[in-house]
Amino acid sequence: MFVLESVSVRPRALFCLVILFGLAGCTTSSPTNSHPELTKVTLALNWMPEIEHGGFYQAVLGGYYKDAGLDVEILPGGPNAPVSQRVATRQVTFGVSSADRMLQAREAGADLVALLAPLQHSPRCLLIHPESPIKTFEEIKNVTLAMSESDPYSQFLKAKLPLTNVRIVPFTGSIAQFLVDKNLIIQGYTFSEPILAQSKGVTPRVLEVSDLGYDPYASLLVTQGDYAKENPELVKKMVEATQKGWAEYLLNPDKTNDFILTLNPEMDREAMTKGIPPLSRLCNPPEGSPFGVMTNERWEKLRDQLIDLKLLKAGTDVSKAWIELPKQETN
Repeated sequence: MFVLESVSVRPRALFCLVILFGLAGCTTSSPTNSHPELTKVTLALNWMPEIEHGGFYQAVLGGYYKDAGLDVEILPGGPNAPVSQRVATRQVTFGVSSADRMLQAREAGADLVALLAPLQHSPRCLLIHPESPIKTFEEIKNVTLAMSESDPYSQFLKAKLPLTNVRIVPFTGSIAQFLVDKNLIIQGYTFSEPILAQSKGVTPRVLEVSDLGYDPYASLLVTQGDYAKENPELVKKMVEATQKGWAEYLLNPDKTNDFILTLNPEMDREAMTKGIPPLSRLCNPPEGSPFGVMTNERWEKLRDQLIDLKLLKAGTDVSKAWIELPKQETN
């Protein structure tokens, strides 16, 4: 295990293929061949560019990756983006994932390690119509619940809650039906869907899944295990530059959000701005800890929850699922 000294500090609408292909090489701050001294690496997102990826884009736009000697190309994701497979097979150098998904991928044979946890807490939430009598998770009954049953958090909810007379349907990625159906509850991210709903005139009641105790790290920076061992200095530089990007983005997100809008025009500019405070809350590390810190205690708790849900095998070792990098030398 290494040690790191660092900087202190959902489904949505689909892209058209033209946009995806057109943007494949547009995420670096300058043409690749104009800086031949830089080491080219790729970073695959788990979804379309949105504010949960803001720190990565800020590290490109602010030149932090370049200053570290890296030419980072950020590749947009989408529904069921195969980030784990692409990272594990070295089709891409780095990826963005969630802690629960990463542990499942490791059990399936993917040699992945987490390097940094920008979101210390899960953004998963449920949106309830303001006129509904339901005020707590335990009171959810006699409704339709739109959520992705393939996600581990949904399995947790089904195991934890009675959900009496609750019809579960797939979440379409749109809040439109929720706005008009008072008997519909939908999944969301705390810094996205609730704000979009409010912009449409409905201020939802928001229940955060983390309040039930299910709280995996999110927007994890991950890489392939052997790659991390073979390239410790490069990985260290990637992490440190990413920390700087996130620190700057959370303080001054406007220019980066403008850039994200050029990549994902489906986003709403005002909603992005209003999403920064709740995003920042999720990113705050424990007092005195570096940005993106991870602990074995958190990983073990998540592992135990996934074992209880029969999503992991008993005895799964999480100590190799994440690494800390060497401390920087000080003069």
